[in-house]
Amino acid sequence: MLGHLRKAIPVAAALLTVVGVVSCNHKERVLDRGTQSAGRKLKGQGGPSLPFDYIICYGVVDIDPKHATVWAMLGGRADVLLPPYLGFRKGAPLPEAPTPAGRRPATLDPVTLRTITDMRDVIATELQLAGWQGVVPWIGFEAESRVAGAGGAFHYFK
Repeated sequence: MLGHLRKAIPVAAALLTVVGVVSCNHKERVLDRGTQSAGRKLKGQGGPSLPFDYIICYGVVDIDPKHATVWAMLGGRADVLLPPYLGFRKGAPLPEAPTPAGRRPATLDPVTLRTITDMRDVIATELQLAGWQGVVPWIGFEAESRVAGAGGAFHYFK
């Protein structure tokens, strides 16, 4: 009887590993597919003041999709028009930025607000079309020049 258990346990463990990996990778693939599609749709958006440059995503979505984070990098005058680390909390109607008192709604001119709200809507829609389930992730907007000046996204967002 123990011989059968010794054979069954590695097989069960292998099946759990395969199922777990497929499950984790599926969430990451959905996030990647959605952001890549959004990046294609946003190409050329934002006008001369806030032109879309590129999009990144990260987070431990294999643990919980609520950890997903998406950042759209903008060129032009983004470093002047946007406060650092500006973004939409999951489902919030207005963008927020960090302040000494914590995250607070950001004061933006109407054109800038409309531009990033439209971009946020494209990203959220593309994530849903790719199969993202649950709460829309944090969607942030950052000046590409600030990110590049810090040595890239890894250094800037850590």
